[in-house]
Amino acid sequence: MVINYGGVKSDVNNKYDMWHKEILNKFGTKLKVTMREFYTEIQGARRRLEGLSIDASDDVTIFVTEIQEIKRNV
Repeated sequence: MVINYGGVKSDVNNKYDMWHKEILNKFGTKLKVTMREFYTEIQGARRRLEGLSIDASDDVTIFVTEIQEIKRNV
C-alpha cells in the first residue's frame, strides 16, 4: 500500500502561508495605527513645548509641568 501525501502537504503549506500573510497584515495594520497615534501625540507635545518660553517664572513652572506630563505619558 502506497500513500501519496503530496497533495495534502501542498494544501497544508498553502493554508499556513495564507495564515502567515494574514497575521503579518493584521500586525502591520495595528502597527500603523499605533505609530500614527504616537506621532500625533509627539507632534502635539512638541508644539506645546515650542509655544512656551522659559523667560518668565510662571512659564518655567508651566514648562516643567508640561515636561513631566509628557514623561508620564511616554
